[in-house]
This record gives sequence, structure tokens and C-alpha cells, in this order.
Amino acid sequence: MAPTHVLRCCQRGLAWIPVIFIALVVCWSYYAYVVELCICNFPPPVVYLIFFHLSFVMFVWSYWKTIFTKPANPSKEFCLPKAEKERYEKEERPESQQEILWRAASSLPLYTRTGAGAIRYCDRCQVIKPDRCHHCSACDMCVLKMDHHCPWVNNCVGFSNYKFFILFLAYSLVYCLFIAATVLQYFIKFWTNELTDTPAKFHVLFLFFVAAMFCISILSLFSYHLWLVGKNRSTIEAFRAPVFRTGSDKNGFSLGFRKNIAQVFGDQKKYWLLPVFTSESVLLLKASQVHQDLEIQSCSEESLEQLFLVCFWVFREAVHDVEMHRFTLESHVVSFFNEYMRNNDLHLLRWMLPNKPGLSCRRLHHTVNPCTTRKTLTRFWVDFFFFNPSEHKMAHLHFVDYPSTKKVLLFFLLFKQKKV
Repeated sequence: MAPTHVLRCCQRGLAWIPVIFIALVVCWSYYAYVVELCICNFPPPVVYLIFFHLSFVMFVWSYWKTIFTKPANPSKEFCLPKAEKERYEKEERPESQQEILWRAASSLPLYTRTGAGAIRYCDRCQVIKPDRCHHCSACDMCVLKMDHHCPWVNNCVGFSNYKFFILFLAYSLVYCLFIAATVLQYFIKFWTNELTDTPAKFHVLFLFFVAAMFCISILSLFSYHLWLVGKNRSTIEAFRAPVFRTGSDKNGFSLGFRKNIAQVFGDQKKYWLLPVFTSESVLLLKASQVHQDLEIQSCSEESLEQLFLVCFWVFREAVHDVEMHRFTLESHVVSFFNEYMRNNDLHLLRWMLPNKPGLSCRRLHHTVNPCTTRKTLTRFWVDFFFFNPSEHKMAHLHFVDYPSTKKVLLFFLLFKQKKV
């Protein structure tokens, strides 16, 4: 244990080297520009010093906030209850572990999955991962809306400090541009020997090279992150598209350009340029991903003990991935739901699964049959969640995509819960 602890302490100490390096460069740049250039040799207009100090203060402020703002972690509601956690750790089969996670995640606002369609769970932190949350191996924690771990700030850039990081890039770019632009004339004169050698020569030459170098590197990074903000993506999501119930979708979190900007900077423009926290909720998705899910959740949460909800989109659909393939006419669907209402029996859902003994976590793939319409086939996924049929008699069918054709029948059927 002792060697491991010493190794971790050394790693944490070494992680601060890039931050210390940046701090030393910034301090030297302040001395070189203000003292050596402006005070001792070439007094500039007062407006130069005012703008320099303004950009310097905003740069240092945003850099400080980026470094020392603690990354946001998942709330306690995403942790497994003690009993469920013990069951999860004892289970050896992945299928059984997933059943535990599905049951625990039923009341959580989760829309993303793993590539295999499973619940995203962090074994290290022992939490169900919220949407856009990822585990950082450097920080050893799960970070909400994680973008990346930045060694130059020795911190994870995520939901709590992403705005500060963007402002840090912006103000550092302004700072370097201003220095390079105002020092350029003296750099040329020293380089061509128009000015006599003074102690300021080294500072002026080196200051211009450093400012220009950082300016080029920061400009590319800043431009890339502005593009990410406009798309409402993180760096991780740009390289690996998030997976929803309908499959991967690189634009799954995009709400439109203006709302995407507000996700990071907030809706009050007067605070956009200040490194104060104004970011909006990390859980917002585009309407086509969550509209039906939110309706189902609000209805089921308000009346969970008295009602259960079955929703079904259908229009001359063909049911695939079952043993018997057949076309389902609208009249058949209507008669099915009429029978369903008369008997108030959830097991009539087996009508959709011939020769299938149960419905446990069964996923069906439906394809809209256009028939008389010329529109392209539209595919959407329906997830069946069957929770303790002997106790709750409850099923949820979550819909996370809209078919292109408007000729779709929507059934909202509410029933009283059966008393067992």
C-alpha cells in the first residue's frame, strides 16, 4: 500500500508541472511587456496598458476557474441501493447484472446506452452513468458531460467548467494576439538593428516568438471547441457518437444553434464573457429523442401506484425478429386493443410474440410499411420493460424516434393497476 500511495503522490505532483510552466510563462510575459518594454524603454499609449491589463485579468481569472472548479459528479440517485449493489456484485452472469441495472435505472432520466444497448455502469465509481457522463482515469471519477482531461489545467473539462475553459482559450488568444501585434514593430526594429542593443532586446524578441507560437496553437483549439459548442457535442462525442435506443446519433444532443450556445453560456448574454457559472442542464436532448419518453415518464411518475401506461405506434407494420412474420392490419390492432381493454390483462402482449413464453426485456424491431405512400421505410425501436409482473402488472414501451409518414396511429391506454 505504501509504495502505491507514494507513486500516486508523485503522479499528482508531476501533473502540476504543465500548470506551473504556464504560470511562469504568463508571469514572465507580464514582466517583459509592462516593465522591460513599456516602462523602461518604449512607453506606449495609455490605452495599450489598459487593454493589456484587462485581457490579462480576464485570462488569469478564467484560467484559475478552469483549474480549481471541481468536476461535477453524478448525484446520489444514480448510485445503486445497498441491497441492489450487493446483488450486483454477487452476480456473475452479465444478463443478471443488466436486469439489476435496468430495474434501478427505470426511474432515472437515461437515454443513452452502450454500443450493445446495455445500461452504462461504472464499476470503479459504482454508479449508473448519466447521459454524457464518462469516467476519467486521471481524476479517478465519473465526470458529467466530460469533454476531456486537460494536462494544461490539471483538471477534467466537463459540465462544471467547460464555459470557463472556452473563455480561457478566448482570453488567452486575445492576450497573445495583443502582445504579438503591439510588439511586432519593435521586433522588426531589433531584428534589423534599427535599434541599439538594450536589455529589452532579448525580452522583445522572445516575447514575440512565444506569443505567436501560442497564438497559432490556441487558435486551432479554440476554433474546434467553438464548432463543438455550436453542435452541442463534447470532444468524446465528436470521436465516438453517443448511442441512443435508436442507435448511434452524432446530433442526438443538438437543440439548434442558439440553444446549443445557451447550453454552455446560459440564456443571459450579459454573463457570457464572464467566467461565472451559467451553463444549463446537462440532460437536455433534442425533441425527437425524448419527447415521447418525457410524456411517458411524467404520466407514469404521477400515477405509478394506480396506473400503468402502454403506448404503441402502429401503421400497417411488419413485426420482425420473431418466429412468425406477418403483416399487422389496422383492424387487427384495433381489435387487439379492444380485447386488451376488456380483459385488462397485460399478458395479451404475447399476441405480438407468437410461441414466446415471456416478455422479459424483449426488444422488437418494427418497420413501417408505406403501402400506398411513396415515403421511405422508417425504422424505429421499441423497448419492452417488464417489471415484476406478479407485483406491478406494469409495462413501458418507450418511443424515441418518429416515423417519417404522418399516417401513424397513436394509442395511449391507461388502466388501473391490478390488485394481486
